[in-house]
Amino acid sequence: MGFLDFLFGKRKQEQPKAQPKAVSKTPVQSVREPITPKSVNPQEKSMSSKPSIPTMEPFVFKSDCHQRYENGNEVMGLQQCVRTVSVEKNTNGCRGYKLNPGDGYIVKVFNDDLGKPNMSDKPMRIVSRTADKVELRGFPIEAQTPFGWQEVDYRDYGFTVYYTNGKVSKCVLHMFDRNVDLEYRKSDASAPLKITVNSNTDSQSSQPSVKAIAMGAPFRFSFDVTVIKQYYNQRSEQIKLEDKVIATMIRTANNGNIMINFSNLSILKSKGVIQTNLSLVPDFSYNQDAEGDEFASAEINNSWAAMSSGKEYVSLFQITKQKGNMVSFIINNLPGDQDFYYLIMFRQ
Repeated sequence: MGFLDFLFGKRKQEQPKAQPKAVSKTPVQSVREPITPKSVNPQEKSMSSKPSIPTMEPFVFKSDCHQRYENGNEVMGLQQCVRTVSVEKNTNGCRGYKLNPGDGYIVKVFNDDLGKPNMSDKPMRIVSRTADKVELRGFPIEAQTPFGWQEVDYRDYGFTVYYTNGKVSKCVLHMFDRNVDLEYRKSDASAPLKITVNSNTDSQSSQPSVKAIAMGAPFRFSFDVTVIKQYYNQRSEQIKLEDKVIATMIRTANNGNIMINFSNLSILKSKGVIQTNLSLVPDFSYNQDAEGDEFASAEINNSWAAMSSGKEYVSLFQITKQKGNMVSFIINNLPGDQDFYYLIMFRQ
């Protein structure tokens, strides 16, 4: 018997005599071991191939001005007022939504003029991220409504955060269904314009301009009164007044208090709108938009002491001239944790 016969022929003859189990076991092991080592955990392998979810650092951004865009065009002029914008990590869900903890982020915009949220909190997820920009977008979610839990499609909302040297430089809230963007900025150049009083402006009968009023000039106006009950969820309703109410708005001396006296205060009191005539000390800032409309705006009583006093308080006062007519309003906040405020409108 040759050497080759020993390797090939002899083995073929002897193979049937071997125990079947022993013969089949050895080749199976020799084939399988190189392919699937015992040290490899299939579960760990599948986990390692799972794509990572983009993340971002939560932040709080104080904006001192914002610009509104409609269809890509600037409207209403640069609004010089404080808004607090924040993005928080979702760790415990979000009140008012069926949202699992850990799913995305919560976008918030706080109206510092009113001491209240500027919009309801918006759950969003990151859709793209670069070194200088993070884009988030809402998603369909169940929200609590007066009619129970209903699905709302928050894909109509988006939010873009811009970074400069690693710090937030501006934020843009997108309302895609309306093609509206609100760009929140922060700039030293955006501080409200302060104007020196002209002491020669002392006539109440000359109908001073909004700019002169912002300077502190005396004036006297009579207005028709309209009242809007404004909810923070953006719903509003007009309060019906049985009789006409006239408001006299007057300042008798340069930089003096502004008095607002209602002709029929009892009607407003019965509706819970406001309880007293007013004496206000506003520190106006002046602004003019691209259409020539003028605005004298002042925050009033925006403090913890006012909010926790248990008394109503005016938080915002504005006098404007729009299309040649003087228009004014105040925002009156009621005691306690209300979900609405009263917008008292004054029109000539």
